[in-house]
Amino acid sequence: MDMQARELRRGDTVVATEPKAFDLLAYLIANRDRAVDKTELQDEVWTGTIVTESALTRCVMKARRAIGDSQDAIKTVRGHGYRFAGDVDEIRDRPASHPALQLPDKPSVAVLPFINLGDDSSQDYFSDGITEDIITELSRFRSIFVIARHSSFSFRGQSMRTREIARELGVQYVVDGSVQRFANRVRINVRLVEAASEAQLWSERFDRELEDILLVQDEVAATVAATIGGRVEARRSRRRFDSIGLESYDYVLRAQALYYQVDKAANDEAMALLEKAVEIDPDNARAMILLAACHSMASWSFWAQDDEGSRRMALELGQQSLALDNTDSLAHALFAEILFDCEQAELAEYHFLRALSLNPNDIAARALYAAKLSAMGRREDALEQIQIAERLDPFGLHWIPWIKSTVMFAARHYEEAAVAFETMAVPPNEARYIAAAAYAQLGRLDEAANELRLFQENARQDMPNYPGDSARDMRRMLERMVDFDDAADLDHLMESLEIAGLR
Repeated sequence: MDMQARELRRGDTVVATEPKAFDLLAYLIANRDRAVDKTELQDEVWTGTIVTESALTRCVMKARRAIGDSQDAIKTVRGHGYRFAGDVDEIRDRPASHPALQLPDKPSVAVLPFINLGDDSSQDYFSDGITEDIITELSRFRSIFVIARHSSFSFRGQSMRTREIARELGVQYVVDGSVQRFANRVRINVRLVEAASEAQLWSERFDRELEDILLVQDEVAATVAATIGGRVEARRSRRRFDSIGLESYDYVLRAQALYYQVDKAANDEAMALLEKAVEIDPDNARAMILLAACHSMASWSFWAQDDEGSRRMALELGQQSLALDNTDSLAHALFAEILFDCEQAELAEYHFLRALSLNPNDIAARALYAAKLSAMGRREDALEQIQIAERLDPFGLHWIPWIKSTVMFAARHYEEAAVAFETMAVPPNEARYIAAAAYAQLGRLDEAANELRLFQENARQDMPNYPGDSARDMRRMLERMVDFDDAADLDHLMESLEIAGLR
């Protein structure tokens, strides 16, 4: 079982498994040291939903069928429930234990990915998007420390107790729930749990029209903030969706998931979705700023046919987005990134600071700001922002270690640059030239040459305007791509790549 990908495999073959059967099997395996009561299974697998015993029995049958088991591995404990009695070899992506993270000096919370209760797994983006929006809304409360999306989402599908998840993330409280989408309605079950005691502090079920989804997100965030923070500092007044706004919002949720991948094909698909979102709802500020960010990424990654045109488009869309909504921290952070790329560093810093004043928990703002501080030679300030971002996101959105690797290399901390790169399970291609340079400085020449080769192979495939593999061509490209304001830093990078084998 791959808990991260939510896949059951037999050899190299993925076994089709219904979501509830997968969840039930995962829970039984995680608690294989005991018999699990039927009521407990119903509560854990169908969180917040009443389910009949016959539905549970059918789910057990599907789980047995999925693993090719009659009644050998999943034992029926008569009059009680079920127990997993098969052999299990556990492979963890992260260490089984590590020193507990120090609790922040204010109430701290993690919002776990809400479960999609629908039968269609292609709708996962919708429940993920709602979870992410609740994280964003909750982050606006300055009195609360909120774990970033990526670290919370790393626990998707893992059958761990609330207190174990909270220990891994270093928080006091956990929010979880489920989402079920119907034709024009949505049902959201949500609960707030105090981790140490596993006591449920608050729970609610929202049965609403889809057009009210933003109001539900506000209410959830405000209630959680009031419960754990003792007061509510502010509430945003957000309108109900009309049918056009709802369709546009749906496109944004799909595109947002793609944007995080930092991949040319995903970026192209995200842009197409966001263009539809803006076309049907020209007042969708979030769609506009994400589209601007996609254009900017395509420009500095050399994915665009017209790099300069994409940069101009990013600037125009960013300005339009903030004219529509000046209160979105992510919009200010992404616009700051665009401004810096357009050589407007002073104005860029203003928007980074504005983003952090609106949302101190915004890791995107902190990580991007760190990269720009490093480019301006303010390395200590950059490392401080990285440290805060890492605590907010202890399992690291992949571009945070990418930025850290770049900052560390610029500061001549080659070992730390290499370690940051190595924490990325699937590094973006743009991280590879820094890794190659760091390995070269450490004398790890085979690894340096391999990362340089991989970067060049992928770049040739992805960049319509790839300038070439020579040192002169690479320098021309890296002058555009890398955040080094000082020519001496770029010289040092090029010298390191030549050690790695660049000619």
